[in-house]
Amino acid sequence: MSRKLFDSTTQGIIKFFIRPNDLFALNSLELLDANEYLYRVLKNEGYQRVIFFEKNGVNNKVFAYDKLSQLSYQYPDVFEDVDISKADSVSSFYSNVKAKMSKTDDGPKGLGKKSAKNKSSYDNIPEYGKREIKTFSKIDTLVADFSNEIQKALLAKNIKTAIVFKMDIFTKLFKKEPNKAENSSANLADIIEYCELNNPNNQNIIVFTAPNRNALIELSKNPNLRCLLPWMNDVLADCKSDESFISKVISTLNEYHNIVSCNLSGADEIANLLLRKKIVENDQRFDDLPFNKIYPLAEKLRVHLSMEKEVFSKDFGSYSENHNIIKKLNGILNDNNKVDELMSYSERLKPKAINSVNVQSIEVERVYHNHVSYIDVDDSAEVLAEFDKLE
Repeated sequence: MSRKLFDSTTQGIIKFFIRPNDLFALNSLELLDANEYLYRVLKNEGYQRVIFFEKNGVNNKVFAYDKLSQLSYQYPDVFEDVDISKADSVSSFYSNVKAKMSKTDDGPKGLGKKSAKNKSSYDNIPEYGKREIKTFSKIDTLVADFSNEIQKALLAKNIKTAIVFKMDIFTKLFKKEPNKAENSSANLADIIEYCELNNPNNQNIIVFTAPNRNALIELSKNPNLRCLLPWMNDVLADCKSDESFISKVISTLNEYHNIVSCNLSGADEIANLLLRKKIVENDQRFDDLPFNKIYPLAEKLRVHLSMEKEVFSKDFGSYSENHNIIKKLNGILNDNNKVDELMSYSERLKPKAINSVNVQSIEVERVYHNHVSYIDVDDSAEVLAEFDKLE
């Protein structure tokens, strides 16, 4: 990677990730949703604990993707003195949590035990995979979490932590309970400021996610949101339009390396999806698609789906306003007639040997902008990560 995307040492504990609610087709041929992809990025950048807060219908959901993130967040007092660089320390932590959970499962002495299903709750916790920690619907619960688990996580010295919030959690809660919004946002702002000032070794961060840049306009319209980011008031005072506000905010965040934005998916990612269908999913409908025509076909799909030019039939499908090109194409490829149309069209394409040293390397991820000079077909069939098992 060219640089660290979510650098905890830059000024400000809050970072932004602007990305569509799309699927991400990686060069490893994994197909991840936006949260799974962000989790992967943060783990690759050294964040050992990642916790997500997201809107879930009428409720909000707190979830994680690994056992250590989940249990260290749920049992901060038990985790406080754990040295995660030592296997025996982590193992001892898990044993202590298991004992604590067992006491809860057994219930108070003399009142009998809970069901066998509850009694084995610790043993049912998977090492990896998406798991729900809790749900909540009240702003008071969010403030309480900030005062307890979130604050403890952001002040932890023994594990590098990222707490991820979808921005609309705050928007919806402030709108739902307006009588509590002002005091609640002030309390949240105080906690965030305290964590920022006492962030050990500048190692822990908060990540706000949003589907597009326009979500930042909420910051200018909602004083309770601006309370979480007080410097926004100075930006707003200098701007006379929404567009100038967004431009100034993004410029400021870029200056401090506190924002990461996804590009639209390109032919590279579309090619990854086609390769996945052919190799990983072993979809027989793609058996007759030569490897050396996948990238040319992907470029034609990009042109059509982005509405640059109509390449395929009118009912084939086109650009989504939410920039969900990979997700949309993945759905399109469930239609046998449309796959037949692609196969027929590919017969007219000129082969392009993307493993040729004379061909320019291809971009394979819209955030990192990594490049590869070839795709090893023989090894690609072996690539299938844990994320494929996620719910």
